[in-house]
Amino acid sequence: MKIRLLKIGRIKKEFQPLLTVYHNRLKSFSKIEFLELKNNDQTLKYLTDLKQKTGQIIVCLDEKGKQWSSTELSSFIARQKDSPMTKSLVFVVGSPYGLPSEISTTADYHWSLSNATFPSDLAWLLLHEQVYRAFNIISGTPYHHE
Repeated sequence: MKIRLLKIGRIKKEFQPLLTVYHNRLKSFSKIEFLELKNNDQTLKYLTDLKQKTGQIIVCLDEKGKQWSSTELSSFIARQKDSPMTKSLVFVVGSPYGLPSEISTTADYHWSLSNATFPSDLAWLLLHEQVYRAFNIISGTPYHHE
C-alpha cells in the first residue's frame, strides 16, 4: 500500500527542515509520496482522477471530522495496509482557507486533529508526525509510549 500526503498550497520555508526529518523517517516504513498542489482546482482534478482507480482511500483533514487518537489512527492504517483492496491511502490537508466542499466530498473519511483550529502548515507537520507515530505503533517501536 502506498501512502500519499497531499497539501493544497506551498509550505512556508520555516517548516521545511522538520518536514524533511519526517519525510526521511517515513520512507523506512512505507512507500510514501508527498504532494504540494498549487490550488483547489489542481487538487480536485488529482483526487477525481485518483478516485477513478480502485482501492484509493481518501482521508480529508477537517475540523468537523472524527477525532482519532494516535492508536486509533494506527489501527486504521494497519487495517488499510492489511486489506488487499486498498492500493493507496491519501491524506489531504487544505489551504489556509480550509477545504472547499467539492474536495471534501471526495473523501472516504474526515479526520479532525483537534477541536482547536491550526494553521494549514502546522496541520501538515502534525499529519507527518501522526502518520510516523502510527507506523511506530504498528511496528512496536518505543517511539510511542502510553
